[in-house]
Amino acid sequence: MPRRRDEYLVSLDLGTAVTRAAVACWRADGDVVLEGYAETPSRGVAKGLIVDAAQAADCIREAIEAAASLARVRVYTVLAAVATPFARGVPSRGCIAIAHEDKLVRGADAAQALDAANRVSLPADRVAVEAYSQGFTVDDARNARNPVGMVCGRLEAELHVVSDSLSAHANTRQAIKKAGFHLERALYAPLATAEAVLSLEEKRLGSAHVDVGAAKTAVSVYFGEYPRYTRVIPIGADHITRDLAIGLNIPLADAEQLKRRCGLTDARRPRGGDVGEKIDLALAGGAGIHSIPLWRIALITRARVEEIFELAGKELGRSGVAAAAAGRVALTGGLCRMPGTLAAAHRVLRRPVRLGRVETGCLLPQFELDPTHATVLGTLLRGLYHREQAHDRRFEERGLRTVFKRVAGWL
Repeated sequence: MPRRRDEYLVSLDLGTAVTRAAVACWRADGDVVLEGYAETPSRGVAKGLIVDAAQAADCIREAIEAAASLARVRVYTVLAAVATPFARGVPSRGCIAIAHEDKLVRGADAAQALDAANRVSLPADRVAVEAYSQGFTVDDARNARNPVGMVCGRLEAELHVVSDSLSAHANTRQAIKKAGFHLERALYAPLATAEAVLSLEEKRLGSAHVDVGAAKTAVSVYFGEYPRYTRVIPIGADHITRDLAIGLNIPLADAEQLKRRCGLTDARRPRGGDVGEKIDLALAGGAGIHSIPLWRIALITRARVEEIFELAGKELGRSGVAAAAAGRVALTGGLCRMPGTLAAAHRVLRRPVRLGRVETGCLLPQFELDPTHATVLGTLLRGLYHREQAHDRRFEERGLRTVFKRVAGWL
C-alpha cells in the first residue's frame, strides 16, 4: 500500500553488556535509511534477564534518546529484540478442509490455516513471542509458498513458533514503559538477525546462524528457506572474561581489555625452561604487577571459546536437519571482535564460517560491516516486514469496506 509520508522505526537490543538503539526512516518510496544509532553500557541486566527494572529503563532511555537525537525525531514506539536463555522454538501445524464447491483456496482459507497452526498449547509461565511461516501443504504437495488460487481438499499450514519466559517478556515490556516508550512489537532476536544476515540461497540450501553475546549463545538452523530449529545456550563471551579474571587474578575490566587485545593467539606452552613471551598485568586489589606468559592467557581463552562452539555444534546436531544441510555458519555477536574467533569456530564446528553482516544498500556501510550491530539492524528489517504486512491487511480491509458501501448504496 503506498504511504503518504515517511515513517520511522526504532529498534532496541537490550543486551547483558551493551544496550543498542537504532532509528531508521521508512521512506514513502520504500527505501529504509538508518539515521540514528547509539549504544550504552547495560545496567540492571544479568545473564540476559532484567534484574533491576529502574536501571534497565535508564539504559533504554539513554540509548534511544541518543539515537533519536542524531535522527532528529521524537520516538514513541519501539521494536524490542528479545531472547532469554529460556527461549525455545517448536514446529506447529494447522489443517483445515476446503469446503468451497470449486475447491479453490482463498486468502481467508490460508489465514484460517495459519491461525489454526498458531494455536500452540503452552505452559502458564511461557508466552509465544513470534511465529515464522514454514510454507503450506496442499493435499499431499508440501512446501507451497502461496496456496491462494490452488485447488485442494485439505490445506495445512506449518509454523515455527518461538516461546519464551512470560515473566522475562513482561519485565522487558515494563522496563520500556518505565523508560517512557510504548512497545510496538517484541521480536525474537536470533531469528530476526538470521533473517537479515543469511542470504536466500543459504536459507534454501541449509545454513546455521550462531550469535555469541555476552551471557548467551543463540543457534538457529535454516533449511528449505525456512527456520527449522532455534535454541539459546546460557553461555557467552562474559565467561571468557571471568575465566581470565579468576585464572590470572586481575580485575574484570583488565580481563575484558586483555581478551580483546590478545584474542585467540597460537601461543603454546614452550618446551624446556623457556617461558616464552610475557605480558605485565596489574593484580586485583592493587597488589602489584606480575608477568604472565602469553601461552597461559591463550590456554584459558582457547578452552572457553572451544567450549562455546562445541555446545553450539551439539545444538546443530540436535536440530534434526541433516549434517550436510547446515553447510555454512554465519557468526555474529560481541565475540567476533576477539581476534581468532572465526578460525576457532571453523576448527570446532568443522563447517565454513563467515561473519554475518546485514547486507542492504540502504544502511550506512560502517554498521553493515560490524557483526555486533547485526541484531539491532535485523530487528529493524523484521519490524519493517511486519509494518508492510499490516499495511497490506489494512489496504485489503479498506478495499472490502469500500465494496460493501457501494453495494449497499446500489441497494
